[in-house]
Amino acid sequence: MGERRNWTYDSSTQQYYFHLFSPQQPDLNWENEELRKEIYKMMNFWLDKGISGFRLDVIDLIGKQPDQGITVNGPKLHEYLKEMNLATFGAKDCLTVGEAWSSSPELAKLYSSPNRQELSMVFGFWHLLTSAGNGNKWEKLPLDVSKLKEAMAAWQKLNPNEAWNSLFLGNHDLPRIVSFWGDEGENREKSAKAFAILFYLMRGTPFIYQGEELGMTNFPFENLSEIDDLESHEYFTDKKNEGKTEAEIIKKLREMSRDNARTPMQWTSEQKAGFTNGKPWLTINPNATEINANQALSDSDSIFYTYQKLIELRHKEDWLVEADFELIETTDKIFAYLRKTGTRSFLVLANLSKSPQHFQSSYVKKNEIISNDKFPNLLTDLEIKPWQAFALEIENVD
Repeated sequence: MGERRNWTYDSSTQQYYFHLFSPQQPDLNWENEELRKEIYKMMNFWLDKGISGFRLDVIDLIGKQPDQGITVNGPKLHEYLKEMNLATFGAKDCLTVGEAWSSSPELAKLYSSPNRQELSMVFGFWHLLTSAGNGNKWEKLPLDVSKLKEAMAAWQKLNPNEAWNSLFLGNHDLPRIVSFWGDEGENREKSAKAFAILFYLMRGTPFIYQGEELGMTNFPFENLSEIDDLESHEYFTDKKNEGKTEAEIIKKLREMSRDNARTPMQWTSEQKAGFTNGKPWLTINPNATEINANQALSDSDSIFYTYQKLIELRHKEDWLVEADFELIETTDKIFAYLRKTGTRSFLVLANLSKSPQHFQSSYVKKNEIISNDKFPNLLTDLEIKPWQAFALEIENVD
């Protein structure tokens, strides 16, 4: 029936209520048909206003049955999603994406296969969980490029007629990607561009989290008073009770707290980063004086313009939708793949490390697409610089 901390007593009803998260966030009882109808009524209200779709938070939890000890992927989960589809967005031209930490490529087919009439796609987290030691995000592991390749390839192998991919590097619950896997130092911009080029030329729909296009970083938290996130406060309390020092705990929160991604957007180098004249809910990251939208717009080689180019390519190039994905066998630190349509072939490659790496192939360069460094001329025997990434059209590969 869930942990004791998941139940809170309500004196007005003299009953306990269930909540997987905060006590201020009671879980809804999706087994109640009248409740589901009210949710669908609310969704239709917004659809009638002309919105383009929904992001459905932790959608894999709505089928929970606490009395049976089931919280994720409950037996009626997909029954509810089919009902929701038919009652709301199913007949409309809109996009739906469900957050599903438990999802796998096989489970994604249940959510987003076109003939199942559920969702457009889900957010799958396999790639990010490669850095979660024992499945626990607080036990952060260094970037393992081999495991990352394996995770991404598994999702890319999904047939579009079975399921559709979402592509993302961050969200409101995750550390900033340049802090999590990249280089916050001298290669901040280069590593941010490398991940963008690598991920957003795969098959799927890209989702860009605010600030990612600027290379925003984690916040240098010094004490708990700077953090608002409930999960972080619970982690702090639990670890203090286990005997950890405050310094040890804050160090971990600097790495993994969700508030790293929730600091205000950095628009300018001015006080409060041009975000507000009032008091923001979290302190502005002090590096906003150097990392901000104004600065990015003034630099033609900034991360922002790499993202702009990638978005332009996504709008113009059909191969980004249609081409198959083929992982290339390389050294551990290089992530390279082909996109192939049958008549055209494209090579995407990134060195996800701070050291030079070698790459050998028989590919022949045809056209340059995008890069965060100089494009190579020959592809036979290359030394790839730290965090270097590029995409090329090559002579067609069978």
